[in-house]
Amino acid sequence: MPSVGSSFKAKPKTFSYYKNGVERLLEFEPLARERLDRITSEKILVYASKRQGDGLQTSSINRELQVLRRMFRLAQEWDIVDKALPRVKMIPGERHRERVLSFDEEDQFLLKASTLTREVSTILLDCGLRPEECFRLRWANMTGDCLEIHFGKTGAARRRIPMTQRVAAVLEMRRETAESDWVFSAPTKSGQIEPSSLKKQHAKALLDSRVSPFPLYTFRHTCLTRWAPHMDPWTLAYLAGHQDMNITKRYVHPQTETIQKAMEKVRGGHKTGHIAQSVAVSKDQQALQTIDSEKETGAPGVIRTRDLLVRSQTLYPTELRARIFILNGLPAPCLARPSRRDQALAAPIASLRLGWDAPDPHAQRAPLSARN
Repeated sequence: MPSVGSSFKAKPKTFSYYKNGVERLLEFEPLARERLDRITSEKILVYASKRQGDGLQTSSINRELQVLRRMFRLAQEWDIVDKALPRVKMIPGERHRERVLSFDEEDQFLLKASTLTREVSTILLDCGLRPEECFRLRWANMTGDCLEIHFGKTGAARRRIPMTQRVAAVLEMRRETAESDWVFSAPTKSGQIEPSSLKKQHAKALLDSRVSPFPLYTFRHTCLTRWAPHMDPWTLAYLAGHQDMNITKRYVHPQTETIQKAMEKVRGGHKTGHIAQSVAVSKDQQALQTIDSEKETGAPGVIRTRDLLVRSQTLYPTELRARIFILNGLPAPCLARPSRRDQALAAPIASLRLGWDAPDPHAQRAPLSARN
């Protein structure tokens, strides 16, 4: 505990989390009297079963197991034990927050909420802050049109979040009557509002608006879920203040409307593969296709696809296309004037197009006596 106290001196909630976990572990006699290197996976399972019997939720038990896992890691890091300690596995079936407010529920709640609750809820909904980050906002956190978070739950909590118009309006109104460095000052020990400051007001707003109960953290989930379809996951993780992308996944809950739009976009897009056209194309249509392909690729010949995601591939090599240009009396688009060798190689093509047998340039010439 001394190391935890020094490491999380500036984070009282984190210190309280570890302290509570250690106390619960020490209450279980089979673990409390054992050395760390003698704790087995079986004893850990017995502890988890006992806590389930006490009526604890899976999430609460897993938080205590995470404290034990942290203890094992520190013991190995500090060389307190000589052997590898067992792996502490979490109990499956933990329920994560999945509630996302609809726009109608948001309007109903904000309409019935008190002024303080409505202002805090607006910032959480539009900026995706953690509730404690919102509670400890200072006027110094306002930089231009952004909110600047200097520290938080993780190292990635330091970030700049653009404000919406209604968030900027809320903060400007509060600033006119501000008497403290805190945005949300209150007569508490810290000088700012605490979760207990909004507990009764939040419950009353839920009751009056007839919206299904939800915690304040649901506003953050709702904000990140609304952002997710409009930005890449890395930007979303930055704005959320997450170090691990797996944590960001927990906050993204695709809605039915979003899924339907995505499927419609896929079904209406490019279809993979190329189906041969069974309808015969006339010579005039072939000429139009050739002209179109010349405009797109600078070379004759029908192209395989015009989709931007698939590289256009012409049906003829560059040299052959250039020689066809020359034989048609047109200047070659890419090559200089052909050499005798190029003209000789193009002779078989000319014979096919003009209907006569061109002499073979590689055939052995007969002696003069034979010619006469």
